[in-house]
Amino acid sequence: MCPSASDAVWVTPDPRVLLRAWGDSYVAYNVASGDTHQLGALAGGIIERLQVTGMTRVELFKILGSEKPVNDAQFGEILESTLADLENLGLITVRRA
Repeated sequence: MCPSASDAVWVTPDPRVLLRAWGDSYVAYNVASGDTHQLGALAGGIIERLQVTGMTRVELFKILGSEKPVNDAQFGEILESTLADLENLGLITVRRA
């Protein structure tokens, strides 16, 4: 389940997820599972940022929300759903601070 506590820090798992961008699409390879996933711009952008440093949901919202043409409530739901999807795929995980 997707944590919403402010102390939840999202990270990419070890071994790292390999990510490649093609226009507005991304392809992610999960080294641990051997699975490859085609991702949209938001999901790929989340992984790109988390590969640099762990971030909270609020930090991701501030960075990515300004790029989206939807209101804050809608984007919050989309972000929460995308984080849950990426976690279910094993591409990101949460680390409690």
